[in-house]
Amino acid sequence: MILCTGRSIDTYKMPNKPIELGYKFHCLANRGYIVDLLPTSSKFGLDPIPGIPELSDTGSAVYHLTSTLQQLDRQRAWNLYVDNFYTSFPLFKKLREIGIGAVGTARTSSKDFPQSLKILKEVWSRLGYRSKGGVVKDGIGFLLWMDNKPVTMMTSIHTLRNRALEVYTNRRAPRRSNPQAATQHSQNSPVQVKEIRAVIIDYNYNKGGVDIADQYRYYYDTHLTTYRIWFPMFFWALETSLINSYLIYKDTGGDREAVSHKGFCLRTAWEYISSNKRSMVGVAESSSSCSPNGNQSNLQPRQHVNAELPAKRRELAAHLPVTLETCRDCYLCRWWKKTGLAADSMGSDLPKSWWKCNYCDVPLCQLRERNCFLDFHSI
Repeated sequence: MILCTGRSIDTYKMPNKPIELGYKFHCLANRGYIVDLLPTSSKFGLDPIPGIPELSDTGSAVYHLTSTLQQLDRQRAWNLYVDNFYTSFPLFKKLREIGIGAVGTARTSSKDFPQSLKILKEVWSRLGYRSKGGVVKDGIGFLLWMDNKPVTMMTSIHTLRNRALEVYTNRRAPRRSNPQAATQHSQNSPVQVKEIRAVIIDYNYNKGGVDIADQYRYYYDTHLTTYRIWFPMFFWALETSLINSYLIYKDTGGDREAVSHKGFCLRTAWEYISSNKRSMVGVAESSSSCSPNGNQSNLQPRQHVNAELPAKRRELAAHLPVTLETCRDCYLCRWWKKTGLAADSMGSDLPKSWWKCNYCDVPLCQLRERNCFLDFHSI
C-alpha cells in the first residue's frame, strides 16, 4: 500500500491495515529487493494482463509476476513464498506445471482445502502441542501443525511423508500463562530443542520480502505533503529505487561493511546534487528585452564570485536545517547585498530566518520564493 489521502478513484480503503487508505500494488520481492510489480485500481481492477481461466484475478496477478522469473534464468529453480491472501490450490498447481515451487499459509475456508484438516476451536485443547497432520492432493501438500493455534500450510516443494524433513531447532519456551505450556516445561530452560517441520522453517526464513522493503522505506521516508495524487507513487518509486540500489551495493560494493542505509541515502543525495548543480562561477546571465520605444536594451552579464563564502559548505557532510533560538539575518542574503548581486525584490531590509545549517552554523532563510539553504550549498 502507498499512502494517499487525496481524492482518487484508484485508492483502496483498508481500515485494518497499517496504511488505511492509498494505492495498492502487487509486488514480487526478494529480501527487500522489488523485482516486479503490478498496480491495481479499486474501480478498474488490475492492469490488463493475460487472464488464466483456472485462476482468479489475484491468482492471475501472481502467475503473471512469477512467470517473469523464468525469463530471467530458466536454469534456476524458483520458489515462491506467499501469505494466505494469495495461497490457492489452483495457483500452486499452475505454478508447479511451469517449474516454480510455492509455499504459503492457507485458509481453511478455501474451496479445495481438505475437509479432514478443518478443525473447530473446541477441538484445539484436545490436540497435543506440536502435533501435525497432512494430506497430499495432486502433488500439493496440505499441512496442519499445532502451535499456540492451528497453523495450516500449503506447499508444492516439501514432502509430508518423509521423516527426514523434521528439523530440530532451539525455540524459546512458551509462557506459563499459555494454555499449552503445561506440557512444555519438562525442560527447566527458557530455550528448548523442538522438532519442527522443514516447511515451517523454510517459510519463516524466506517470507516477508515485501515487508522488508516496507521496513527499509519507513526508516528514511521521502514522502512529502503534496496536492497532486500522483506524487505518492513518484515518492514510492524513488524510495524503491534507492532501496534496490542499496541492496545491490551491499552485495557488490567494495566498502559495503562501512556504509549504512542512512549513509548510502545521504551519499546518493549529495552526489546527485553535485552532478546537477549550476556552477555560478564565471557564468554570465544575459537577457534582452524590448523597451517601450521599441529598442532592445541588453543587460550586462554579471559575474558571481563565491570566494568569500566558507569552504566547508561544499564538504560532504550532513548539512541539515535546524531551528534557531532567536531570529537572525540570513547569511547568504547579506552576502548578496555585500557583493551587489541582490535581486531588486529583496528590498532594503535583510530577510530574517529561524533556520540555520547545523554543520556550517550559519543562518539561512527558506522561503517559497527563495531557498537560501539550497543556494548556499550549491554555489
